[in-house]
Amino acid sequence: MDNTDTAFDDLTSVLTDPEAIRELHERDREMFPKADKPQPPEKIVNWLAMLRLLKGVPFHYLVSDPRMLPPESIRFFYVDAHWLEHLEAGAWSVGKVSKTEQAHDRVFAPQVRSEARALAETMLSQTLGLPVDFDTASSESIPETGFLLRSAALPYWPGLEVKACDGNGELIQRVRLDLLANTVMIGVFEGRIQTLEFSQPAETLHFGLNVNESTKFEKDLRNQDGQPHGKKIDVPLREGGNRVLKVASLAATMKQEVNVDPFTSAEYALQMVACVEQVRFNSPKSKSA
Repeated sequence: MDNTDTAFDDLTSVLTDPEAIRELHERDREMFPKADKPQPPEKIVNWLAMLRLLKGVPFHYLVSDPRMLPPESIRFFYVDAHWLEHLEAGAWSVGKVSKTEQAHDRVFAPQVRSEARALAETMLSQTLGLPVDFDTASSESIPETGFLLRSAALPYWPGLEVKACDGNGELIQRVRLDLLANTVMIGVFEGRIQTLEFSQPAETLHFGLNVNESTKFEKDLRNQDGQPHGKKIDVPLREGGNRVLKVASLAATMKQEVNVDPFTSAEYALQMVACVEQVRFNSPKSKSA
């Protein structure tokens, strides 16, 4: 064996030994104390942090079979800490084939993972306005929950507002809300979802009427305190089939039924105003995550 073979074997033994690699980097820091400490690539750290928020995860990892999320359905889920660990391990397995790569991974992976988790925690803290413990290695950590919604209504309800409450009726902070497709939405929350409510933006407050079984317009009346009056009235329309209200006639009927005098534009608005559409779902209760 010549000197070249011996040198190659020595270099190979160093590059495949995690302790030797760690020692080499420590010597570099001793020789060049003013040099900046090597930092992992920012794009890698950001990517790993996004994975912990389920961003960038292929959809078939979340829904392995389309039958699990059929059209016009909603599914609730828990974010399992061990599943996240395996997801992260799978991401780290890319390019880790040879003994040299595996040795470098054992030396540098803890730093990159730590920074990715710190970044994910920072993102959560900024979203929640709270210090958030994102130590997913702990089996006692509070599980996060979420939902997947598939509905053809999503493209027609832009700016949809989503609120979640726990079993005590307390509002849960939202971590993520995104459209994965035109008809698929994902939401992730800080606590356990018990009630989930979808509504149009509040600025869509408007005048509205009801349509009865005869496809005619009617209006439920209110008392002056805004509570239901208990009566319904038919809504008069102008002739011509253009669905134009006879406002004066409608106001006169309202004034007579609710017995309010004077009946001004304010009283008319109280009767006509309609809240935004809301849909509420209750999550199935579970004893554990």
